Amino acid sequence: MSVMMSPGRLLGSFATTAGKPAGSLAANVASRRTVGYIGAMFTAFDAARADACDGLTLALIPDPALASALGKAATTFAGAHRLVGRQARTDQLALPLFDLGRYAGLPYGIVRQAQEAARRLVLPAPFELIIDRVEAVRGPGGAWMARLTGPETPALIALYADLAASLRRSGLGRRIAIAWSAGAPFLETNIAFPTTPISPIVWRIDALSLLHDTPPRRQVSLGRWTFG
Repeated sequence: MSVMMSPGRLLGSFATTAGKPAGSLAANVASRRTVGYIGAMFTAFDAARADACDGLTLALIPDPALASALGKAATTFAGAHRLVGRQARTDQLALPLFDLGRYAGLPYGIVRQAQEAARRLVLPAPFELIIDRVEAVRGPGGAWMARLTGPETPALIALYADLAASLRRSGLGRRIAIAWSAGAPFLETNIAFPTTPISPIVWRIDALSLLHDTPPRRQVSLGRWTFG
């Protein structure tokens, strides 16, 4: 399920139109070839450019202890369900809100616009997300993506809507996906599986970050804005 312009639930996907949860275990195996998740947030705007290797994303980042807990849950799930693929490192786990595109070189103008939008935002008080399941969705490249997810969170919906409005004011409206879903993708694999519950993990959201994603599998913070 995706949400038109504002999210109705925490789904765990990239900020693109990709992503309906799978309904049957391994019934939709398209290929035995696995494309590893490399920590980048691809979009329909720029994914076709072979030289576009610098990505920008506004995202929510777990602290190291939470990232470790999410990573362990992801590893346990992947092992139990025999999912094949390269798993994201714990320092790559994030909940992307807005993918601002991929470029050949860091686009400093867009960086400044994104930073301006984040600074303008009236940041909320810290809030909590409950991660209590794993879903499979189609990723931007067509492969199946495993993602950590949970129930709808009104505070997240409000944060997304306010940040979208601020991005439009900064001239980045075209980077806002028509449909949006959010969460923590951790593995690009080659099979679908039904939504599966896991032991709940509480994620305290207390800051917004602007990430520069560069190869090989590296993320650099270009700004962090603390809530409250």
